[in-house]
Amino acid sequence: PVHPEFKSVQFLNDQYQYYWGKTLRNTERGQKAVTDATLDGMDGMNNAFGEVFGTPITLENTPEIFMLVRSIGRDAGGIAPKKAKNYYKRIRPFVFFNDNTSTPDNEEHMRNSGSYPSGHSCYGFAAALILAEINPEHQNEIIKRGYEIGESRKIVGAHYDTDVQAGRIM
Repeated sequence: PVHPEFKSVQFLNDQYQYYWGKTLRNTERGQKAVTDATLDGMDGMNNAFGEVFGTPITLENTPEIFMLVRSIGRDAGGIAPKKAKNYYKRIRPFVFFNDNTSTPDNEEHMRNSGSYPSGHSCYGFAAALILAEINPEHQNEIIKRGYEIGESRKIVGAHYDTDVQAGRIM
C-alpha cells in the first residue's frame, strides 16, 4: 500500500515514532542502531546476527550461511525496495522535520533517496527469517533481532514507522 499522507492519523503515529526514536539516540540502544546501519560489508551480518545465531557468521566460520545471507542483501536490501523507493519518492523523516540523523555520513545519500519502504528493514527481516529456519533453536532471538534492525532505522532518524513496517512485509 501507499505510505500515509502527511495530514493523516497514521502519519501522526509516524511522527510520534520519529520523536520516540530520537530520545534513544544517546543511549546504548542508540549506539546499536548506528551499528545496524551498516549491514553490508564483511562484518555487517555477523555484527547483526552472530551473537543471537549462536556462532559467528563469517566467511571463514560459516561460509555457506555467510554467502547466502549476503546474497539476499542484493535483492531484499537493494533491488526490491529501491524500485518502490523510486516510485513513491517519500521524503525521509529527518529531511521533513529539518533535523539530522545519528548516521551523519549517510545523510547526503539519504537526502536524495526515498524513504518508503525501508531497505534495511527488508534485508534485516529477510535475513532473520532465513537464519531462524537454519537454526530453529535460536529462532525467537533471531526474529527479535531482525525486528530490532527495523526499529534501529527509526532510532537513527532514517525512516518512519510505516517505512519499517512496509520493509518487513516486502
